[in-house]
Amino acid sequence: MKANAHQLTEFVNYSGLYRDKNIANENYIFCETIANRSKAFDWEVAAHFHGSLYQLFFAESGCTTLFTSGGQIKLEAPFMVFVPPLSIHGFDFSEGIVGRILTFSDFYIQSLLEKYTEILGSLDEIFWIGNEDFQPVLDEFTGTFNKIDNEFASKNEDKGIMLEYMLYLLVLQCYRYSNRQITRDSQMNTSLSYSRKFQHLIKTSNSPFTSLQEYADRLHITTKHLNKICRLTKEMSSLQVIQAEVILKAKAHLSHLSSNVSEIAYELGFDDPSYFTRLFKKHTGLTPNEYRKKYSHTKLN
Repeated sequence: MKANAHQLTEFVNYSGLYRDKNIANENYIFCETIANRSKAFDWEVAAHFHGSLYQLFFAESGCTTLFTSGGQIKLEAPFMVFVPPLSIHGFDFSEGIVGRILTFSDFYIQSLLEKYTEILGSLDEIFWIGNEDFQPVLDEFTGTFNKIDNEFASKNEDKGIMLEYMLYLLVLQCYRYSNRQITRDSQMNTSLSYSRKFQHLIKTSNSPFTSLQEYADRLHITTKHLNKICRLTKEMSSLQVIQAEVILKAKAHLSHLSSNVSEIAYELGFDDPSYFTRLFKKHTGLTPNEYRKKYSHTKLN
């Protein structure tokens, strides 16, 4: 399988799952077996990436060849592969491999990344834990995966909230072990790398509406180049990427915090709460208060 191509145009950006035409919504979570996703394609998953989805591949038996933009590696079970958004990845699984895939949108860990920005820096590239290195933490990850799997299949009314906090646990487990095993892709596609860095700057900025020139300067590129990268990787202008990240932050605040709308607007860097309300409604079709009533979870102080 020629999954390790060199040109961005050769990779498909899936808004949902691999080979799936459906677009994942903001609170997307999906659990499935590796066989369910790959068997129909002769156990081969061509190189691709997802704009706003995280994925974890967890195998209990079998093996795979993992393809990234930096090369390929053979992994024997048990292993886990962590794939953040905008990361090129492909697999050649052994026939009959036993394992699971967990896919979830970046919305779920937005509030976590805001509070602990160092996590984002450690989990912004593919890493894997394989075989002997994975044995010491196998039970821990297996337990968390099983709980998420069971909750996903349940009909509990509060399963959305429970799944969110289980994802927090899993992401923190990945963060804990990523520093031991993370392998940086020295040949990571330049455009995808810049796109991730740009999103990281937006997420960690005290004032997301920093000028495009300042963002470009910090990335050591021109504003024209930055806009071209955003069009290519996100199908949005650089300003639209900033607005999308701010709206994602706003949704997390409205869902989890008890602050009023004005307080949230100021915290997000808006000088005028009414402008925040107009922008939020433009992107979501709802006012902040309407969104909070419809989607609020248990409030956190």
